[in-house]
Amino acid sequence: MPQIEPVANSKSHSSPSGGGRQFSFTGGVCVLVALVGLLVLSGWAFGLPLLRSVIPGSVEMKANTAMGLVMSVIALELMAS
Repeated sequence: MPQIEPVANSKSHSSPSGGGRQFSFTGGVCVLVALVGLLVLSGWAFGLPLLRSVIPGSVEMKANTAMGLVMSVIALELMAS
């Protein structure tokens, strides 16, 4: 009877350099979105108008929108694990 070999995990990809580091596009985007949300929240907490807008000189992001971004990242990470 032939032996069945396990299939590699399709959720993560190994680095092309072969260093064994695991990365994913969605993980990187989650980190970026969380950082933006946390920066905006810190701008609201410390009263810094520069941090309240993603692009300087544009409309400020509201605190509840920034909190929604952070909570969305947390939900995505919990679903992925």
